[in-house]
Formats: sequence, structure tokens, C-alpha cells
Amino acid sequence: MKLYELAYCCRLYGQLTGYDRHLSQLHQQAGRDFDPLLPAHRAALFQWLNGWGCRQFAKQHHATTASESLVRWATSWLGNLPAWPEQLTDLSAARLALCAGAYDALRVLPASRRTLNNGRVSVVTYGPTGTAKTLFALRPNVFPPVTAWTLAEAPMLLQTFEYIVRKVLHAWVGLTGTGARADSALVVKSLCSKRSARQHESGCTTPT
Repeated sequence: MKLYELAYCCRLYGQLTGYDRHLSQLHQQAGRDFDPLLPAHRAALFQWLNGWGCRQFAKQHHATTASESLVRWATSWLGNLPAWPEQLTDLSAARLALCAGAYDALRVLPASRRTLNNGRVSVVTYGPTGTAKTLFALRPNVFPPVTAWTLAEAPMLLQTFEYIVRKVLHAWVGLTGTGARADSALVVKSLCSKRSARQHESGCTTPT
């Protein structure tokens, strides 16, 4: 897939599904000055994380367990993060290692607690995905909101993305008329050929 094809499809997907509305709400409430030490900003963060499917942040623990962990982490690590304008590609190996340390420190902290059927209390941590997305909210130019699990599942995710692209482009053709059908067909054809090539190179297959 070429870069313009990816940008084209992602833009259409966002416009037709409203997927980015939770992130837009976070930006409206916190903006670039997002500060995890401010209660209102933390509340906006956890609402966004819930909107993006992070269920470990139970609503009843937003202001308690999840907030307490984030404040404790921020007190030690926030000052060590790259400044807002900095890019991931600008960081030295030493600074990348520091970012990795910040990730590991937050990943194991409690996000909520739940009572099991046997009466025991289970601690639910921020985990890899919750941490990746939290750091993305803090420094989007440095921390992508993906995890090693996401990368390991890349073949399946690529198939899912292909399905999404098909649905989006078909909906777009319906809205704009048949004049766009040729362009959409080319994008889907390119995506399918790229997926087949990657599966062949990696030896991975996904159900169709």
C-alpha cells in the first residue's frame, strides 16, 4: 500500500464512522497542554481510553485507582519525556531507552480493582495497550498507540483493515456516484495484492 492510499482511506474512514470523535473530545478538553496532574485532564483521558476500548479503566475507579497511579507515575517520569514538538525519529538511543523505562513503569500500575466470584480482589493494571495509548495522549509524536501484541497480530489486522477499506469505499461510492468507482477499485486491488505479498513473505495466512 502506498502512503497516499493509506491517508486517503483513513481520512474517509474517520469521516464516515466518527471514530476520531473521542480523540477530538480529549483534544478539546486538554489540548497540547494535557497535564496528567490535573483532575479534569485525567477525567478526559480516561473517558477517551474507554471510548477507544480500554476496559481496564473502570469508571468507578477513574478518580481513584487509575488517577492515583497516573499521578504517582507522572511525578517520577513526566519531566523525563521528550518535549511536545519532538519527533520519535529525533531521539537518541539513550532517550529512547528512557521512554521505554517510562512505558514499563506505567504498564504495571493499577488501573482498577474488581472483586472475583470467590471474594478475592483482583488488581487490573494499565497493561501494554492502556499504557501505549496513555503515552500517545501525552506525546503523540513519540509514542504510537500500538503494542507488540498489535504488531504480532499484523496479518489479521491487515485483513481487518482491508475489510474496513472495502466498506468505507463502497459507502463513499454510494454517496458520490459511480465516477469514483474506478479509483476505489484500484485502492482495494492494491491493498489486496500487498496483503497477499506480505503473507507469502512471512509464511502467515489469515482466514478469508
